Amino acid sequence: MPMAVQLNISIAMESKTIQLRFRAADRNIFESIRKGRKKVETRTASPKFIKIKAGDNLKLICGNDSFNKSVKNAKIFKTISVVLKNIK
Repeated sequence: MPMAVQLNISIAMESKTIQLRFRAADRNIFESIRKGRKKVETRTASPKFIKIKAGDNLKLICGNDSFNKSVKNAKIFKTISVVLKNIK
């Protein structure tokens, strides 16, 4: 089974919406995505995330704060080591 899904994030458009929750300890990552400094988010390839594709909407949530972005493209990697080799 694939281990990770990498999502390139852009401005929200019409499509299905998937919620991505962030812990309060990860608010800096949440804010970096909101401000456009972080454009890639990687999640475990669980049944919830493995079906995400380009054009899908993401509702990013941290505590009571949220905003929407859309997926520019999504890649599925078979192992964590392959993910790490693709990070530059």
